[in-house]
Amino acid sequence: MTELDAAYAVPNSLSWGGTRADVRELMLGGLSFWVAVETVGKAQVLHNKFSLLALIRMLGSAIYWEPLDSTPWMRYVPLNYFKAAFDRIQEASLSRPPEHWDPLPIRSAANDDDFMAYDPKDFEDSEPDDDDDEAYP
Repeated sequence: MTELDAAYAVPNSLSWGGTRADVRELMLGGLSFWVAVETVGKAQVLHNKFSLLALIRMLGSAIYWEPLDSTPWMRYVPLNYFKAAFDRIQEASLSRPPEHWDPLPIRSAANDDDFMAYDPKDFEDSEPDDDDDEAYP
């Protein structure tokens, strides 16, 4: 899947740039957005699904922003990869902080891709106002 195809597959309420790197990488590998979110949210071996550079960058982001405990698949990554990521963060050539490592999005009950049409009349008050009622105290 191309990056453009994957970006178009992100739900309308979210953005490709705001999608966490592990989800993006799995989408580029062919998973749908919500399947990728579900996959990275599980405690399982995933580091072998990413390129070495992408993995080191992801680990660096998680180390820098400190959400390692909330990223279950990282428990299975060998320590030498963490060391490489840590060393990369400490390099003087790192001119800006690593990409944010945000929590995973939560799928809403409603389908994010559906447009909900409504009629403004649906929000009109069908009951007469009590203020106009002469018997109203």
